[in-house]
Amino acid sequence: SQGLDSDGDGILDSDEISLGTDPLDADSDGDGLTDGDELAAGTDPLNADSDGDGVSDGVEIHETLTNPLASEFDGTVSVVATCTGSQTNNAVGTWEVDGQAIVAQRRRGFVEYTLNFPEQDLYGLSINAAHLWSKSSCTPVTPVDTSALQISVDGTYVGSYPLVSAEGVPADVRAFLPVLPAGQHTIRIFWENVHSRLSLKINTLQLQSLGGPDANGNGVKDWVETSIASMAGVDTITESYVSPACIEGNARYVPMMGIVDDASSFVPVAQSAGPRWYANLPLEQDAVTAATATFQNGALEVPINVEWVPLNIIDHDGETILIRKGDMVKFVALPDDPNGGQFEIEYTLDMDGETVRSPNTHPLTYLFPSAGTYTVTGQYTHGNDVVTATIHVQAIDGAFPEESPACLVGRTREWTVDGFSSNVVFEVDDSVDLAELSTTNQALRTVALRANKTNGEHVLVARLSENGPILDSARLSPFWIQNAVDGYFWTVARYEDSELWEIEMVTKQVPGSVDIEIKVFIAGITLDDYSLERWITNQELDEIGEYTFRLFHPNEVETSVCPTVKVYQDGVFIGEAFSGGENNIEEE
Repeated sequence: SQGLDSDGDGILDSDEISLGTDPLDADSDGDGLTDGDELAAGTDPLNADSDGDGVSDGVEIHETLTNPLASEFDGTVSVVATCTGSQTNNAVGTWEVDGQAIVAQRRRGFVEYTLNFPEQDLYGLSINAAHLWSKSSCTPVTPVDTSALQISVDGTYVGSYPLVSAEGVPADVRAFLPVLPAGQHTIRIFWENVHSRLSLKINTLQLQSLGGPDANGNGVKDWVETSIASMAGVDTITESYVSPACIEGNARYVPMMGIVDDASSFVPVAQSAGPRWYANLPLEQDAVTAATATFQNGALEVPINVEWVPLNIIDHDGETILIRKGDMVKFVALPDDPNGGQFEIEYTLDMDGETVRSPNTHPLTYLFPSAGTYTVTGQYTHGNDVVTATIHVQAIDGAFPEESPACLVGRTREWTVDGFSSNVVFEVDDSVDLAELSTTNQALRTVALRANKTNGEHVLVARLSENGPILDSARLSPFWIQNAVDGYFWTVARYEDSELWEIEMVTKQVPGSVDIEIKVFIAGITLDDYSLERWITNQELDEIGEYTFRLFHPNEVETSVCPTVKVYQDGVFIGEAFSGGENNIEEE
């Protein structure tokens, strides 16, 4: 068909034939970019490394954030540290040493390695590993050839990388780490897999330094500077009428950044929604406040210069100004051409009638300590000319509960918070779906949250208004549970009138505040203690997040059974776990 796109890469089959790309393969050159993405980026869909600098187009666009059309790398790769798979310093799960390699004996777990970084640099980490597939006397199943290696360094999550390995055939997985100072650093490799027949063999790890020019001679390779600058930065802000000023920006690794003002005081930095950060920078009264934001352990420095400007009441006569509780505002009342006159400002807190006046000709700087609406009046006098203006300042308060909302990945849950006014805007990153539900109580705000990933940071942010300063943030706690993960039940015993079946449930990152309910719903079938319902917590999961339970299945019951697994946080239902496919019986 002329309008057919068989591989779903955004290019019609007829056009792919003209281009020479494969209409049945979305990524003709295997570089991690679809053919459609390559055309959009201007790269060659038939050449995995369009600029020929030794780094594939997909890695440059998704990992290093460099230009796949400019030769920023020089093609050299120096191995600066190595270790064998068996040289672990910590492991969770069951692993066995096989020569110099290490092999997972169970479906999941992690291993840790300590590598010595000879100098500060942005290194690549190459892992050589292979899949092993156990045979079965039951109905043959096609071996699985893809799993995920999730990498962190010094406790900071780096990313999830696919390991594509046919059974027993080693393959390399390369990740680019953040810039780290010289010295020893801990690499953790978490193997994400739910197939009971699949195991992982880790052969070697290599720490690699990729070469490239240093045109400005500052000792940092140009591609490294490009990479960090593409991941991190400060949103433009030059002035603010409130102090502290809410400053924001991008950062892939927020824990590895910092802000220091010109008095060498550290300003706390918080994770925002997505690869973003925010901070509240106190401003100086009569001078531009200078600070420096540093990223990836000081590899990139960005100056910040913000002036605390007064809010002119006359320019905002009749308006309502939104600020955060605890913000300070500097007020003046001046017409366009003050011509030597004097002004006086007073404000009245509507709640208790308190009144404060400023000295003549001096700005009124006031910290708004309580939430509420304030009336602020400014009067300018020049001879017989008098100009009066009034504004309302609404100081907004709001904070999320201390306990993070647990989110079962792929399921929508509701979360109700108290104390945020209707003008507050909630915001999440693109890994979370957010919708606000209507409510009759203005003090209560209910949102529907659906998390689609577990790894990394997932944060819900409350802004004063659309694109306004951030009031507070809450970290979400995404987790997942899969019941009957392989789609199999194991028969562990046969009796005259029934069989004893065993079921495996696999979980990841179940929070301590979550309770799990296992419930049998088919008549005649019971759990092995003859009950129909069982409650467990994360403390009853094993070290890799698995839980095994058994049930009696009477012979006269013709149907199979997959008990429901529902999860609750503090008694509130938040979703039902997924089941792992069609039920099959397999001998233990």
